[in-house]
Amino acid sequence: EFQKEYFPLLGLGQNNKWFEWLPSLLLMPQVIQSSFIKGDLSFDLIDFFSGIDSGLQLNLLNLFHEFQLNKNKQKEVLHLLQDLLKSKACTAEEFLTHFRLTELKQTRMTPTQKAEKFCQWISEWRYPMYSKAENIFKKWVSEQKISPLLEIQHSPFFELKKYDVRFSFKSPENLEKIIEKLNQLRQGGVEDLEKRISGETE
Repeated sequence: EFQKEYFPLLGLGQNNKWFEWLPSLLLMPQVIQSSFIKGDLSFDLIDFFSGIDSGLQLNLLNLFHEFQLNKNKQKEVLHLLQDLLKSKACTAEEFLTHFRLTELKQTRMTPTQKAEKFCQWISEWRYPMYSKAENIFKKWVSEQKISPLLEIQHSPFFELKKYDVRFSFKSPENLEKIIEKLNQLRQGGVEDLEKRISGETE
């Protein structure tokens, strides 16, 4: 009854989780509390925020606001940052003061573009081998001048030496060209891709 009657008045809705979150939330700076209550910050961040000092909490909040990260992007960044810290690739302080982050803040891009670059940068830092393979794959696809009607996808982490192919066609001529391109790739294109990936990620 208390939850149904008073939580909405406090702007907390009727989420049962608030009983678990409040003790940690009350120890955070007022601006952080307000951001969670207003829904500006994803509740998935509460446990992580409660484990870092208030200075880092405020720095992360400013970062999320500057890049205008929506809740899905906030969670994506959180998972990558947690992985970075667990792998001891960096400390939270080193992450927040990294020169790449400073450069990104100063670039002339839209907030959406900055958000995408930001997430890409963290991912490359956390998974350098995967990022190299992904960049090689994208460059290779571009070089093949593949029709928009033909899509080639690699396995999630390049763990398998096979590729999924999807295509559509509007005419027999379209289909013939797609088959011709697939034959070209089968006769050496894919082998070239594998050599590039193996050479860069070994």
